[in-house]
Amino acid sequence: MEDIILNEKNKYNKVYTELMFCVDDLRKMLDTEELEKRSFISKVDTLKDYIEFLDNLEKESKKDKKRGK
Repeated sequence: MEDIILNEKNKYNKVYTELMFCVDDLRKMLDTEELEKRSFISKVDTLKDYIEFLDNLEKESKKDKKRGK
């Protein structure tokens, strides 16, 4: 299970980082109305939530492992 979580975290952390750089660049060039037209911008929060979910899974997995489950 830990390998799956780690692979997901690595993959999506990279995507999240790249998207955040893109969003920052777009904010410098476009007004709010134009930014809202970019569908991927709204998905950044969803991706962040997923990464937090993976972090929580990883913590729970480590706790379970320490307890011997």
